[in-house]
Amino acid sequence: MGKDQGIPSTTEAAFRARLATDSLVNFSVQKEITETTSRLWACREKVAGEAVWVPAPVSGIFPDGKDAWAVKEAKEVEGQFPYIFTPNIDSFDKLLAVAAMGLGLNREGKRAALVTNFVMQQRSEREIIDESGNLHGIPGIEMALLEPVAALLAKAFPRGLIQTDGHGLGFEYLANQYGLPMLTLTSMPKLINAAFNHNMIQSRRSVSVSGDVGGVPLMNMVAEYTRGYGLDIKAVYGEKRAVQVFNDWAKEQIRGAQILFGDDIISSGKTLFKKVLKTAFEAGATNAVVFVPHADLVEYTLQNLDSVQGDVSLVVGDTFPIRPEVAEAVAANQRLLRVSVFESVMAAAKMDAANLLADVFTNKATQAELLR
Repeated sequence: MGKDQGIPSTTEAAFRARLATDSLVNFSVQKEITETTSRLWACREKVAGEAVWVPAPVSGIFPDGKDAWAVKEAKEVEGQFPYIFTPNIDSFDKLLAVAAMGLGLNREGKRAALVTNFVMQQRSEREIIDESGNLHGIPGIEMALLEPVAALLAKAFPRGLIQTDGHGLGFEYLANQYGLPMLTLTSMPKLINAAFNHNMIQSRRSVSVSGDVGGVPLMNMVAEYTRGYGLDIKAVYGEKRAVQVFNDWAKEQIRGAQILFGDDIISSGKTLFKKVLKTAFEAGATNAVVFVPHADLVEYTLQNLDSVQGDVSLVVGDTFPIRPEVAEAVAANQRLLRVSVFESVMAAAKMDAANLLADVFTNKATQAELLR
């Protein structure tokens, strides 16, 4: 451990420290989760006949003012294998509305699948108060309640869930316990391709970094895919101690290097932009590119991005809709690139409806098709 800051002195030590508190980081456990997920997915009933595509019901407060809260039902579903699609499930009202539809279809003997960008897993500490006392962040679905969520979705959607870039393996683990088939895609190749196409990534020695354990798989993906472009890159596991890591055992690796930061979600960006990247530039980083599939961009996010004193770019997916109050600022921000993701999720679902994804966990050609 570091003498002054009490942090691990190497990447291996950092993982060992994490293993003491989180068994899901253990590679043997991860392998077991993946094998079970693969088996559940491969053993699903095949689609017979033509699949149907149905938008999820909409839940919320509506402008007609007749209902304080209501669910607007989707159209009647005719097919035996309906695919219910929605851009995201980031609140309990959306979850319950979608699950109610799936349960109803299940009672009719239909075999529904759920297609979404993501089932948002969130923790309350991500709701951040800015200097003016305003609250920022995404309520989401509390991670402590994911077990009943997995049980509910398993009952409602027997053909499973297709999503992109989940938060770690916790949800997959619970899905396995309740027999919910799950296919989690990644948008990271699309984000990386877009960054290269927009000349955001420089041809120089690079370091791939994550801010927490949930982002470690994405950090590793960043390193893997950018190597395919010929980039000289090394992954540096930072956990939540990225700031200290940059000032300790990784300082020499950071100096003179390009930082490629991968994580699953960004809300305010306060820790990333005002602490992690600030420290990276102070340690001698040349530039930074941040890849985040899920971004709920608020004014405070853009302020924190613009506050960075250094060459930084933010590449995000479009899994969250743009808030009207920041639409102009998002369009005008030269540091920000927003990349379409949901079309890829829907394309994967259509492959599944044609029974082409049963072996996706083991078929390299199918995986390559999904990552195009």
